[in-house]
Amino acid sequence: MFFVWSVKHEGRTVPGLAQPARPWPADASSPRLNAAGLRSAQELYQTTNIWLAHLKFTREQWSEAQPKRIDPLPHFFQPDGTVLLRHPEAQRNGLAGVLGFDFYWTHADFEFGGVAYTNVGARIKGNGTYLGSLYGDKCPFKVDLNKFTKGQKLGGADELTFNNLVNDHSSLSDALAYEFFREAGAPASRTAYAYLSTTVDEKWDRKPLGLYVMVEAVDEDFALERFGSRRTPIFKPVTYELFKHLGDDWLAYEAIYDLKTKATPDQLRRVIEFARLVTHSNDVEFAERLTEFLDLEKFARYLACEVLLSNYDSFLSNGQNFYLYLDPGSN
Repeated sequence: MFFVWSVKHEGRTVPGLAQPARPWPADASSPRLNAAGLRSAQELYQTTNIWLAHLKFTREQWSEAQPKRIDPLPHFFQPDGTVLLRHPEAQRNGLAGVLGFDFYWTHADFEFGGVAYTNVGARIKGNGTYLGSLYGDKCPFKVDLNKFTKGQKLGGADELTFNNLVNDHSSLSDALAYEFFREAGAPASRTAYAYLSTTVDEKWDRKPLGLYVMVEAVDEDFALERFGSRRTPIFKPVTYELFKHLGDDWLAYEAIYDLKTKATPDQLRRVIEFARLVTHSNDVEFAERLTEFLDLEKFARYLACEVLLSNYDSFLSNGQNFYLYLDPGSN
């Protein structure tokens, strides 16, 4: 209760945080990108693109999109200073679930770059970015074009992520960081921007929410383009103890590693085998066998980016917001 109150209080007292967004200029001097001719995700995700986007809900749909409350996870602040980030009764890992917020999909209509979509899936998303939006209405969103109406795509993509930038007052940090990772040779999402508005029947009519950064989804399409196969297992772990051996049953790892694509039983066993090496080997065995499991050059590139950017919300800090993949070529 104190955490939620403090976020709302901050929004009322910090200049600029609660300032309402203005409508996008309607005059002809402000060019508007048209999504009708998009052929690929590469065309959609250009760093300097600013797309006009709009979500439309009925009152019932908007009500369904609001976070459902569950009991917060007791004692999530640990004596050693760590914070538990997985609530067993929440649908998704992260601080929002730990505090008792659970997000569900609802139906909506969607416009993007002048192209209209009906009956898409939409939900509120995020952890710190959602909690940071409690001072106002600028929620982060996910939109799934294909969830309820099969075959709907946008430039080859069917899932769109709208991050609300409430913790990035420059609106540049996320986009530049992803670009930095890509240029350093680490697999990373592409980005674009969107100026998002919402309509809720009998509540809002095209209310502007402001500028969002769109981050390319890490899914089977991402795996195909970056790694050459949709069958690339990609995980999004949440743990302070990555590759801690928890036995030989994948069920013990399932919630921690959060598989985002698909994996065979042999591929899941590969993760467990690496956990056994990391947890139980002596220094000599670890040094001899590490390259059987880990691409050291690619891992070094990734680590260098994390350190140079001083990423506080990551692999090196709270054990979240990174991805892990098993290369289908080298295993």
